[in-house]
Parts: sequence; C-alpha cells; structure tokens
Amino acid sequence: LAAQGTNGTAFSSNTTEGAQWKVVQDTDTWDMLFTDGSPAWHYWISDRQYYAKSRATDRASSASGAIVGNTAAAPAAFGSNYVGFVVDTTTPKSLVTQPPQTGFIQNLSVVAGTSNSDLSMNNTYYLRIWYTSGADEFYWAGGGWGAANVQTQLPVKVSGSTGTVTWSYPCRLPPNQADCLPVPHVSPSIGQPDGTIYRIAIQAKDNAGNLETPTTAQMTLDQGGPSVSISTPMAVPYNSYGPGRDLVQLRGVSADAPANVDYVNVEVRNVSDSPNPVWTGSAWTTAVMII
Repeated sequence: LAAQGTNGTAFSSNTTEGAQWKVVQDTDTWDMLFTDGSPAWHYWISDRQYYAKSRATDRASSASGAIVGNTAAAPAAFGSNYVGFVVDTTTPKSLVTQPPQTGFIQNLSVVAGTSNSDLSMNNTYYLRIWYTSGADEFYWAGGGWGAANVQTQLPVKVSGSTGTVTWSYPCRLPPNQADCLPVPHVSPSIGQPDGTIYRIAIQAKDNAGNLETPTTAQMTLDQGGPSVSISTPMAVPYNSYGPGRDLVQLRGVSADAPANVDYVNVEVRNVSDSPNPVWTGSAWTTAVMII
C-alpha cells in the first residue's frame, strides 16, 4: 500500500516495497485492518493518490515436507490485484461568476460559475435559481417559474475534467439542448418588478461523497433607467443669460432605484450655427463630444 508524494508517520518513503508486504487475515476472502485508530481519516493523508497491490503464497511443500510456498510475483500493471485510488476528505468549492456580482442585474440570460473538487472530482451538481415575493420563494423549473416554495434542481453544462472546471446554465443554449433532456431548459424569464431579489445557489458533491455547503449569490433586478433633469440653465421663460446673468456652471439632479446612479452625461450644443458645434469643456468643436 503506497501513497504518491507522501512522507510521514503513517506512510514512509524510506522503506523498500519488499519490506512492506503485510500478512492479512484469512485467505479465500481476506481483509486487512488499515488502522485500529478511530477515525481512519486521521491516518490517511487527504487529497492524495494511493496504490494497493496484492499477492499470495500457497502451501506447497519442499521435498523435505516443509511448507515453503510459491509466492506470486508482485503485479506490475493495474488489474484486479493492483488498484489505484484516492483519499479525499475536502469538500468541493463552487462559485457563481455570472451574472457578475455587482449587486444588480437586468436579466438572467447566462448563469455560470466555477467548481473545484480535486482530487476525486465532482459527481453531482445542484443548482437552484429563485426570486422572493413577499414570504414566498419561486424557483425556476427549466421552462417557467414553479409554484411557491417548490424547489427545483437544475442541470448544468460542465466544461473541463480536472482542477477548476466551469459550469453554466442553461446547460446548452437553444436550439441544441440535448444535455438538458428530457425537459428542454431556457434562461429564466424576467417579468418581476424592479427591486425583486434573485438568488442563485450552487453546490457540488464529489466522487468521495463530500457535499459542500451551497454557495449563494444574491442580486436585485433593475431594468429601469435613472431619471435626470437640468436645473441650470433654466427653462422658458427664464432661459436667457448674458453679462448680467452669467452662466458659469450647469446643474441638475438625477435619481435611480434600486441600483442608484453611476454617472451622468451632459452635452452642450450650439444649434444656431451649422454644423452645430459642441462644447468640449474648453472650446467649441464640430466633433461629437459627451462630457
């Protein structure tokens, strides 16, 4: 029994293979107690590749009658008497990367992320997408929103096989949705009002049976643009400016909910001259400019 890349009190790289064969209990159906300590995971080194070999010696006797036995050669290739396996006690780690974690979304056209379950690799993924309305939660069921508080696990498309892999939903975009059969899946529809809170939960279970705690991303719907108005210069009938009424600074207000305003664009254009020059902040130009 050997661990790849390990060296410690339970496994040693300082002994030869020939010195480490252990006699096990029974023969026809044999077993070997790995350790009498409890739990055994205290002795296994996690996230390692291991190899186990077996051989047997029969009860053949010499000419003198002494049992000397014929010992089978140690196996050199993987088979029923030479197996490789991994010990993995680390839970997978999954993340939601799309939509970007900015706090606010316009749609859920693509839901995606990453997952890492070295060394045993992921076996099963659990994805849930839902929104909250009052005290109820509504889960996406693949083609529409389900009944209140009825969870639906969604299939994901996985790209990659080792290390950090990527997952996405819908598992294949239309019209090629074979990975989602028997029920074709589409991106979640957005028909709720601005301010609706959506959540995406992803978790994975690896081939060693380790199930991670779900990673949940939360975002708020905002499909409406900000409101903006100009207070200076003023509108008719107070829209005349000159030496006696200087116009040094343009002012206004803007508002948005729930995402709040990111920035405001202003364009100042001279419409009396052709071809309507715009103000760059220091001069007039006919090039299109937003300041």
